[in-house]
Amino acid sequence: MSVLKRLLDFLPTYFNVDPMVKYALALSYSDPAAGMTFTVKDGVISARIFGKYTADFEITLEGRTIGEVATAIDAVFGYAASSPAAMTNVSALALIEVENSSEDWAYAYTNPLFAFFDPIANELRQAEEAGYEMLRHLSIPSATGLALDYWGEYFNIARSTGETDIDYGQRIINEIRLPKSNNIAMEMILERFYGYEIEVKDLNQVYGTMMWMNNSSTPVHNASYPIFDSDLISVERAAFGLFFPNGTYVGWTSEQKAELKILVYRIKAAGYRPKVFWKDSGSYSSEYL
Repeated sequence: MSVLKRLLDFLPTYFNVDPMVKYALALSYSDPAAGMTFTVKDGVISARIFGKYTADFEITLEGRTIGEVATAIDAVFGYAASSPAAMTNVSALALIEVENSSEDWAYAYTNPLFAFFDPIANELRQAEEAGYEMLRHLSIPSATGLALDYWGEYFNIARSTGETDIDYGQRIINEIRLPKSNNIAMEMILERFYGYEIEVKDLNQVYGTMMWMNNSSTPVHNASYPIFDSDLISVERAAFGLFFPNGTYVGWTSEQKAELKILVYRIKAAGYRPKVFWKDSGSYSSEYL
């Protein structure tokens, strides 16, 4: 009733803002010593006995008369309810909100002002709750469900199968904060995904001892990366290589390579092309991802 009361406070004093209450619904429990309390709030009536933390019933008031609500309560084991004949066909939404009342009666308002302003108050309350819900979803740590999926889509970070909102939200934040496009950052990300070190090197630089093949230098190869007669790799601008350690080539499927491509293209710097090199591939003719 707080929103309703605030609305009524705006009325000039010559309007009668008294709800003009009437007895509307009698409630009782089979054991008078059980200490029954009932609550009418947000369009729902509920009741429980002393010592219980959950309600024995929750009945929606919308679309029901007070007499229909009394019949529904009377059908709950241990509870009894009735309404005066004059109130039987009155909308149950006329019941005045109360929380944990131990009285024997629930009251209804009869002032027409309440009938006019109560639906407005309910709409404003729902709008207020929706506003808080919207604000909650504007932040990744507090967003849930579809709203969190939207954040992940916005940053191109898909939810893993079975991943909870808490874990997914934290992973989105972690990936956003991580540096990505430099070689060291890429090595850290790749190691986190695959569990072993993958060297990331620019292909426009010479690494290690120069080797010769067909009278041409191969600047990205040294003793650690064997070459074959058919291979000739020259310096390449705006390109970088992913050098996998021994023993990692076998077992890679086309689906896994596609996932690697998605990951690398998501974290690489714009304008750079990646190549993959496996020491134990049996052939050193690498291709761009």
